Amino acid sequence: EVGATILSGNLDRLRELAGHARARSGVQYARLFDRHGLLLVSAGDPPTGAPPPGAAAAPAGPIAVGADLWEFQAPILVAEPRPRQLHAPAVLVPSERAGTVAVGVSLEALQALRRRTFTTATLFAALFTPIAVLGTVLLTRAITRPLTVLASAADAIARGDFHTTVEVRTRDEIGRLARSFNAMVESLTRSRAALEEKVAELERANRLKSEFLATVSHELRTPLNVIIGYVEMLADPTGGRLDEEQATMIAAIDRYSRLQLDLITNVLDFARLSSGQISFQVERFALAPLLAEIEALHARRLQNPRLALTVTVDPDLPMFETDRVKLQEIVHNLVDNAVKFTEAGRITLVARAGSDSSRVVIEVGDTGPGIPAEDL
Repeated sequence: EVGATILSGNLDRLRELAGHARARSGVQYARLFDRHGLLLVSAGDPPTGAPPPGAAAAPAGPIAVGADLWEFQAPILVAEPRPRQLHAPAVLVPSERAGTVAVGVSLEALQALRRRTFTTATLFAALFTPIAVLGTVLLTRAITRPLTVLASAADAIARGDFHTTVEVRTRDEIGRLARSFNAMVESLTRSRAALEEKVAELERANRLKSEFLATVSHELRTPLNVIIGYVEMLADPTGGRLDEEQATMIAAIDRYSRLQLDLITNVLDFARLSSGQISFQVERFALAPLLAEIEALHARRLQNPRLALTVTVDPDLPMFETDRVKLQEIVHNLVDNAVKFTEAGRITLVARAGSDSSRVVIEVGDTGPGIPAEDL
């Protein structure tokens, strides 16, 4: 959950999670960083000299940041789907680093216990030196061993072993810290299971999307290709002459059919774009005929005498070299929006040379209400 929340940028949820970590016994502060080491949220009171997050893929610590304060750092890993192909299921990419968590653990209780142990050992040193030495060693081991176990468990979790727990043998602060650690592991296990379930759902949704696009494109392309084929047959002069009105209607049917076919292709291009597989059909063409086609597509909607479309093309423009279909779609959409939101007045479509010979400027203007400044 933490990794997914960092990737989503939900700072409120991150503050809540950091607050939960801070509320655990023995934790003085908790900090969450993004994958670039930028501090996102902080709970508690970290010292001024708190170290920055490390770049290592394994947990780091303990790091002494004060007389009674240690810091543990660990990377936050998250698995997410990466769609590779349009008609293939998403691929699960495990253990991608989303950020770093740094937790400061107060050792005040442990230090107090060590001080009491040292005082007791000093008082009885003269009489019970061997026993005192042995007792000190045993007590020191009893104090440091749980921390070593905690560090080993943190390493195991960083390697992806979420079944690791720490055995609780005492009821003191160390025991409470161990119980808090086990609760954190259980929470991470539930979050990982929920994330894996969501990844599976995304894979199913991606597969259904691919199947849907393939089916729709086939079902829509087939009748359009039939219509275009019959239009070409009707326009063939060997089949009989057409009067001017019939020829105009046949040409309009051909233009709109091909436009719809291009739109269907664009739907598939959008799917390819989302999977990083978009392609461009680069060709050389003159700009004036393309703009004339766009003007013809809007001729019927511009029969309103209160609205006029003026197309101006610089005759000295060089040949264009780009994806003709995509450029036509972009300009068509701009003109279509201008017609839609201009009830009366003038719409201008201008193509002129840019600041240098390698640039061409295409401008669409209208006398409509325009776009509010806050929406730009």
